[in-house]
Amino acid sequence: MNYPMLFDFESLFSKAKTSEANIFRKENVVEIDLSLPGLSRTEIEVKVEEGVLRVSTAQAEEVEDDVRRSWSSHGYTVSWFLPSDAVTEQITARYEAGVLKIDIPLEEKEKGRLVPIE
Repeated sequence: MNYPMLFDFESLFSKAKTSEANIFRKENVVEIDLSLPGLSRTEIEVKVEEGVLRVSTAQAEEVEDDVRRSWSSHGYTVSWFLPSDAVTEQITARYEAGVLKIDIPLEEKEKGRLVPIE
């Protein structure tokens, strides 16, 4: 007699989430594109605190079939130290088509100037 498995370890461990991030600098902004497919905006949190940018996700799932009912939750957190010239009050984030896009504006640095000779 075949009994259904109470714990499906393969699917349990396949829930571990990792994500790909592309980080690049364009003039006075650092752009981060983080792949987070299958989530809604309410399952993603972007937080800036003490010079660190943290992206966290939380996802709960309930599975029910003829024999069992189970719940699982899993999440993902990634953190980056912000550059010292980041303007944290102006950081923006948007989520479109499974990609979280974060823009981190940077303060403009003085490019130098010519000093007149008298």
